[in-house]
Amino acid sequence: MSKKNVLMVLFAGFTSVANAADISLVSGLYKNESSKSEGKSTGSTSHFGLKGRFHDDLSENMAWYGIGGLSMTSYSAADGRKSPDNFVGIDIGGGIRHYFKAFAAGVVPFASGGARISNDKEVEYTSTGYIDTTTNGLRYEAAVGIRAGLDENFFAELELPLFDNALFGVRKKVTVVDAVGTTSASESKEETTYSELWVDSTASIVAARVALGYKF
Repeated sequence: MSKKNVLMVLFAGFTSVANAADISLVSGLYKNESSKSEGKSTGSTSHFGLKGRFHDDLSENMAWYGIGGLSMTSYSAADGRKSPDNFVGIDIGGGIRHYFKAFAAGVVPFASGGARISNDKEVEYTSTGYIDTTTNGLRYEAAVGIRAGLDENFFAELELPLFDNALFGVRKKVTVVDAVGTTSASESKEETTYSELWVDSTASIVAARVALGYKF
């Protein structure tokens, strides 16, 4: 194959992968967890979440994307105890991507940056009740990755986050003591407002995200 033909293949691979509008599934998850303390059940958690992304071109090398996610979590405490409130989480945002020159036919590296509004909740069951921590705020992030065409319409992405920080956020922590045999539960509440105006560009490969998408 001549040098000219190789360049034509690389360019065709770049345009077929990086260009045109597409949608992708970023995450879909169901999980169930049960907790025990000293051999006795303290509670369980069931979680379902789904997140997707829409992506479209701005130019030959630039694209914008919007991302949306919804999760639902239900909690069940041990018999005779108060259960944490069920939770609905959202993750909505968007950003910009820059595509670099393809290093193989149909495989294109990229860098991206964006912002999103999100909330999250974690519950830790204890021997005397539970600790409920809820966070929400505006986050900013950057990532690098590669997009590879699987066929004419389908593609896969491997994305490695560089950082994911809160421009501003609020963390609320509620500690509930509801030991079996007590007549009522007691609560203590804490609220923290925070901002993370710094960048740690050290990324771990275990944080990599894989997405499957369809181009139309």
